Amino acid sequence: MIFLGSLVFSVLLCRVIRKLPWLFYSMTGGLILATFAAYFLTDYTTWPLWFMNCIVMPIVRGGMSTAVFALVMYVGALPKKFPLYRQLYVIRSELSILGCILALAHVAYYGMYYFPHLFTEPGELAPPYIAASIMSLALTALGLPLGVTSIKKVRRKMGAIKWKKLQRWAYPFYALLYTHIMTVMGAALYHDIHNTYGRTAEINASQTQGDIITIAAYSLVFVPYFVLRIRKALTAKRQRNAPAFTINRERNI
Repeated sequence: MIFLGSLVFSVLLCRVIRKLPWLFYSMTGGLILATFAAYFLTDYTTWPLWFMNCIVMPIVRGGMSTAVFALVMYVGALPKKFPLYRQLYVIRSELSILGCILALAHVAYYGMYYFPHLFTEPGELAPPYIAASIMSLALTALGLPLGVTSIKKVRRKMGAIKWKKLQRWAYPFYALLYTHIMTVMGAALYHDIHNTYGRTAEINASQTQGDIITIAAYSLVFVPYFVLRIRKALTAKRQRNAPAFTINRERNI
């Protein structure tokens, strides 16, 4: 449900981010820093429920960053004549930068626990979380260059050819992102089905249902993207390989 709400908010965000992109970057970064400071300095269990559900959880759990990345993904998959393509194309750079800022907050939040265990006590982590942590590091290594080079000044200094070559790494990034999400959510669903947390039957059933909805929501966004992107790539390849027929009209006179 967090991802679905984040996706709706991201679509609405598209209407205003182009006008004041740096304001959104600053506000997002400031909000993240303030949230982390409050987390360490105050009792977060006393925070207002609306603030936790609408702001904190979508950011730290990665739903907001993934929703923003999803919009960037579809820029490269939708046909150019599609109305949504035109709306997203002009703000793809701004969305990429914002997505990276939000993703760093997610990595920092979970990395505080998982990364030290990964490097010092990997035996304390279940195999799915070891794999997810390694994928998180790889995603960070891939995502940071993609985000930085989305800044227009950096892109102009790189040149079009180098920039396009680097941006091709976005495709393995998206594939790895979906794999990371499914690994984490699959592990969570397994624990909920077997009730390893010892919840009451009602709470555990609700959590299991929520996990299934979340997995379905992510899949409904990512799987069609992969299909559309592969189809677009194959179509472009066929067009490049098609024989060019030229008609010399003067010969027919």
